[in-house]
Amino acid sequence: MALTKPRIIELLLITTVPVMFLAEQGVPDMKLVLLTCVGGYLSAGGANALNMYIDRDIDALMERTSQRPLVTGMVSPASAWSSASPSRSSRPCCSASRSTGCRPGCPSARSCSTWSSTR
Repeated sequence: MALTKPRIIELLLITTVPVMFLAEQGVPDMKLVLLTCVGGYLSAGGANALNMYIDRDIDALMERTSQRPLVTGMVSPASAWSSASPSRSSRPCCSASRSTGCRPGCPSARSCSTWSSTR
């Protein structure tokens, strides 16, 4: 759990959900809200795990990051790498759609347009 930095992701989701209500000018489809939150958590969590995997040698040298799971040995590098896989596998959730440009559950419209334009 610590690899995904859930407290940071909580901040992401706290800002995501109200904006969905504003964009809908009312109550959005709750399935879309749920899928967006799950997709956002997987993407951000995978990116955080990947960051910890890449920076594990530097994290050991800094006091602020010296207690991270990879540095302390609580999590193996192989486990951290496999935890980062949702970040890589959530990108294909984006596709062209008439209404939003994204499939429900895609982390953000911007990442969808970026991903689509690079294909």
